Amino acid sequence: EMALVALLAAWLQRLIKPSLWRRTIWQTALLGMVLLLAGELTGVNGVVAGWSHSRKIPAPISSPLPDLKTKAVVSIKILSTGLTPIPEAPELGAPLSGPAKSVSAVWWPAGIWLLGMLGAMTGVLAPRFLFWWLRRRRVQAVTDERLIQCVGTLARRMGIRRPVRMIKRQSLAGPVAFGWWRPTVGLPDSIDSHFTASQQEVMMAHELAHLAAHDPAWHFLADLVCAMFWWHPLAWWSRGRLLCASEMAADEASRLMANGPGTLAECLVVMGRRLSQPVGFGWQRIEGNGFRSSLGQRVQRLLAMPEHPWQPW
Repeated sequence: EMALVALLAAWLQRLIKPSLWRRTIWQTALLGMVLLLAGELTGVNGVVAGWSHSRKIPAPISSPLPDLKTKAVVSIKILSTGLTPIPEAPELGAPLSGPAKSVSAVWWPAGIWLLGMLGAMTGVLAPRFLFWWLRRRRVQAVTDERLIQCVGTLARRMGIRRPVRMIKRQSLAGPVAFGWWRPTVGLPDSIDSHFTASQQEVMMAHELAHLAAHDPAWHFLADLVCAMFWWHPLAWWSRGRLLCASEMAADEASRLMANGPGTLAECLVVMGRRLSQPVGFGWQRIEGNGFRSSLGQRVQRLLAMPEHPWQPW
């Protein structure tokens, strides 16, 4: 069932080109996997399977039971020949006589699954805890009035109703968007020296597009599904497809700016050069650790992006 959901989403993605729709396809596939998981944990899948199997079994053919006279004649013949009578089968609903056979529960597959799930869950929750700690300690607030005003304007255009908090930290390699209830954008403290004002505004549009689409929550849900299905390769592959589609959809928000796609492509090249060296929290961002692998595809797509205006969902 997991394979059917993932392969169906992959087939639909090949037919649909807009990134917003591709992201929706993988979000729907993710919800389908969640429903499959809920059905297994609650036993609904077993009930449905049993119901469908019972409809295929034909009704038993009823045969007349022998009367008491026939039973008596058969018993007299058995006693006269000295044969051991065959015990009759108990009626339906009658209690079974004799000691019951003990059935040993097979618990070790569940133990292996639980250990793998706990290990994967640790990898899911650890970066979220680091971001929570990052937002509360050892950070400095952004005081650039131009950037604050730009973020406020973009947030209103994208339909973000909650106030967006902006923080700076030295260990960040590039902008990062996180937070479910309190949307936050983290910036490296050297952003002013590496990027121009127009480049900073385009990157803010990209990060705010993640927040407007609730990508932090969707990505956390994808991580939970992968933690539960840690043994299934298509679960991890579907998660990667969702992250890639989310990045492509957020890149389209650059069209809100003049020459936004080209400017964002320049920013990606600069960030790709900086990401060649591992730094602190830089490996954990909204798109995960596959940033450099998809960098060339994103730059090529940005340079070929049409000029029609961007419309949020």
